[in-house]
Amino acid sequence: MLKKLKELRYVCRRQRCVTHVCMGRRAAPEPKCGGPAKSSVRSLHSVIKVRSSKLEVVVQHRDMKKPSPSARLLLVGTAILAVQSAPAAPPARVTTSFDLRETCGAVGDGVSDDSKSLKTCLTEMQRSLESGSPAILRIPAGMYRISGANGEMPTFKGHGGVIAGDGPHASYLILDKDYQGDLFSWSEAWSANNGSRPKIDVWRDRSGPTVSGIEVTGSTDAPFQQNAFAFYDRNDSVLLRDIEVNDLNGQCLRIGRAKYLPEAYLRESAFFNIKCFNAGAENEAAIEIGSSTEQNSDATNELDLYKVAVFSARGAGLSIRNPKGFSATRFIRFFGLRIEASGGDALQIGAPGDHGQVASIEFNDLSVINTNNGAAIRIGARDMDPPPYQINIRGGHLGPGNKLGIAIDAGRLIDVNLESIDGPISLGEKAGDGIQFNTVGNRRYWHFEGSKQKGAVAQSLELSTNFAVRGIPTAAEDIGAAALRADGPGDSELRMTMDGRPASPYNCFNASYGEIYGLTLKLVATDKNHPENWFSWTLNDAVFSAPYGPNSATLESGQESSLSHGAGRGAAVKVTADRELGCLKVTFLPPGGGSWHASGSIFFVKVK
Repeated sequence: MLKKLKELRYVCRRQRCVTHVCMGRRAAPEPKCGGPAKSSVRSLHSVIKVRSSKLEVVVQHRDMKKPSPSARLLLVGTAILAVQSAPAAPPARVTTSFDLRETCGAVGDGVSDDSKSLKTCLTEMQRSLESGSPAILRIPAGMYRISGANGEMPTFKGHGGVIAGDGPHASYLILDKDYQGDLFSWSEAWSANNGSRPKIDVWRDRSGPTVSGIEVTGSTDAPFQQNAFAFYDRNDSVLLRDIEVNDLNGQCLRIGRAKYLPEAYLRESAFFNIKCFNAGAENEAAIEIGSSTEQNSDATNELDLYKVAVFSARGAGLSIRNPKGFSATRFIRFFGLRIEASGGDALQIGAPGDHGQVASIEFNDLSVINTNNGAAIRIGARDMDPPPYQINIRGGHLGPGNKLGIAIDAGRLIDVNLESIDGPISLGEKAGDGIQFNTVGNRRYWHFEGSKQKGAVAQSLELSTNFAVRGIPTAAEDIGAAALRADGPGDSELRMTMDGRPASPYNCFNASYGEIYGLTLKLVATDKNHPENWFSWTLNDAVFSAPYGPNSATLESGQESSLSHGAGRGAAVKVTADRELGCLKVTFLPPGGGSWHASGSIFFVKVK
């Protein structure tokens, strides 16, 4: 640039003109730019001016003779080059800091109504963000009562901002039961693109809502729904840290619902140390992570959640969902998730009635305890199409105290590795292939693949349990047991399976390929109309294996013994290898007449 100005002055000297270079946002009046006043100019033939926001170059000609056309062209071109080489600095940005007490007049004694002060601060903060300046709201330690007298708090639109308290158990926001709606909410705080921009323009950045160090306490008997933190429409780069929410008739955290636009999602965000106690509603999970997708839109993805705890949820504990079937809610990772005593399903991956897909969800160190009104984990809504896939759970416990352990209504490529699973595993008719369970600490292993019969159930195969073991046996267990049962009239054969339903590869005793088992089988059958009529039978020292697959299943019978009583005389048991299903075929042959119930147990030792 200096070189160009020197060239400009050289040309001016030859043409006997005066140059004025005025620095600043606006050019100063000509007499103040270093040249003569206008009155001293005897004959002004031409004035050439080139302006920018930071530079003005003025070329005046005082000679009676006009400059030659070539000299004039050189003057203009050189001036333009000089101006173009000056970098345009961005406009100044000043961070605006608001304090809930000092700026907006809140009291923070837990008695005074501070709802107007909070609303004022949030409104002024939004104005500052809209002007292009970063803004932060500080909530110092105190107890700030928020009533419904001043209405719902405003939604931050198009910008993120920072809300910072002094930490849970220090900065409290207490919602009266007459408060309705969201306490803090954001809409369209996103990067306004799908990752295609060549560079980050920090002057136009609108993403990145940050909240830390706040405790929200509501009222469970509130007649209206209250939500603590809600992210509507499109949001990016959210950071929530050290947040606690208690006793709320609504959601602790709501992600991915549409409010002002038809599409909604959250991307590239992180959540640290989030605790949610006694919140949610009958049809609202305490924490909801979802998407609202349209044709060619994105969906919620790339979220990391560290140390999240949900206690005593009034409905579902945590729900990952996708109501619409366009793009998938995906790539969500949990590190240390604990859900305890939820009123419905503790963890939902896919919600009932949803038609969109949930995929690539990962849990590291998962604990679910005391789920009495639903499943500890439910994967795949009953009406979902397509089903969830690539669900990975690594480390942790299910139980104690779960009524139902894992319910897979629909899904495929599901890998569960836990130290223990307390409660049965239910497989729906849409459970697909590549589903496996491995409780590494107790050396139990289940493997499900292919289509399952609706209602098929599997349960832990521990001898110490006080319930009948149903489902797939622990084929990799050195020592274990399985239960069999069948019901029917006395005039037909009764094929016994582990859930009493028609035989399939998933409810009869099967063997992993190449393994050999030593078996002892005991059976008791009773006429339900005449209990005094019963039949018992045992088989000792049998050997069962399937070296190369189902068609290679073999059984070497051991020593049989039977004891009949009353009308039980004439009954029999037939045990063979089912080469079609690759499992043990146990059939009870009633003596005729009556209605019979047969139950049995298989005690096995893995030989190889």
